[in-house]
Amino acid sequence: MLNNNFLALVVTVVVALLWLRSNDYLTHRGSISPQISRKMIHTGTGPVFVLCWLLFSDDPSSRWLAALVPLGITIQFILVGVGAIKDQASVPAMSRNGDRQEILKGPLYIEGLFYCR
Repeated sequence: MLNNNFLALVVTVVVALLWLRSNDYLTHRGSISPQISRKMIHTGTGPVFVLCWLLFSDDPSSRWLAALVPLGITIQFILVGVGAIKDQASVPAMSRNGDRQEILKGPLYIEGLFYCR
């Protein structure tokens, strides 16, 4: 366990981004298919985050710091899905057909809130 919860937060963000970006990179290179990448992202991101919980202290405020990581990733996915962020590497890795708006149909199913056609 790290003594500093802010350091744990930084490590967790870095590990999560490395996991997501490595999937984006492998998909972009053609090393893995978008279907495999989606499954790896869905099944791997949660366990990576849960393993990083061990870095945080038992202090009650640490749960809020830890929650910033999935919140930040979710906000990033929303911004990519609505087109506010152009991320041509992550769209094929997270969608079935290469349409950025499909990202909004994921675990949150928020397409109706951000319908952009």
